[in-house]
Amino acid sequence: MSASAYVRFTLTVDATAYGTAATALAALPTAGWQEDEVDGSHVLTFWLSAASLGDASVEGSLRELQTLGRCLGTPESDDWERRWLDFHRSVEVGRVLVRPPWAEPREGMLDVVVDVGMAFGTGGHETTRQCLALLQLVEPGALLDAGCGSGVLAIAAVRLGFTPVAAVDIDEKAVAAAAANALLNGTHVDLSLADATAPGTPLPAADVVVANIALKPVVALGARLGSLAGATRAADDGPAPREVIIAGLLVHQVEEALSAWPAFAERERQTDGEWVAVLLRRREARASGGGVA
Repeated sequence: MSASAYVRFTLTVDATAYGTAATALAALPTAGWQEDEVDGSHVLTFWLSAASLGDASVEGSLRELQTLGRCLGTPESDDWERRWLDFHRSVEVGRVLVRPPWAEPREGMLDVVVDVGMAFGTGGHETTRQCLALLQLVEPGALLDAGCGSGVLAIAAVRLGFTPVAAVDIDEKAVAAAAANALLNGTHVDLSLADATAPGTPLPAADVVVANIALKPVVALGARLGSLAGATRAADDGPAPREVIIAGLLVHQVEEALSAWPAFAERERQTDGEWVAVLLRRREARASGGGVA
């Protein structure tokens, strides 16, 4: 990563605009963001590659952020790599340790090494931590990670005993990063560049689906998988999932997200500040193992 290739943005918003700002940030090709609170305001710091700034969708998201508060962009200085090392730190969630390649493993932990590049997912964001915690409540089986980012959840699922593990994302940078991270960890993940929410996209049969993808795509995925009254969806898609983890949701978005999954009942919820993740279980499925009733 050369210093001149990245721009650091600092967005300052009040509490009323925080939810909208977080949703807009989630749509940007960032590797995550830092959050601080200063005098009652939220200060969000994130990085974008200079090459991405000419993309129309990126320009649109940045314009939206500028309407929400004070948003300043600065080309990165020569200490960019040091700043990035400081930002990307090891994260421990239950039995799983997510760490950058330069950090040491820890005895007794399931090791997930992640070098994120420009794909979202260092393991440090609240939504990723929530999904990692919920995954450890689920009986292992076949898993689909819908919107895999850098592959943290898919690789952690392999470590937790899920098999086979498939992952899709609409961002080619994310798929490339996830493939590199799977190789780095010596794990196999069946990766594809696709939109899991699109009705025409073939999806592998999965016992468990993880969707850490924000409100709109969670609702769209629910329209495809979540309204099933029976145990199967369209014949081409195979059996319906037993359990689903939906995440990337702000507190005020949860009820709208749950309404998109009427064939599933809530079994567990993780709340961290403004962020919420929910573990759902298909109503027809009987409880079995993994600590989920």
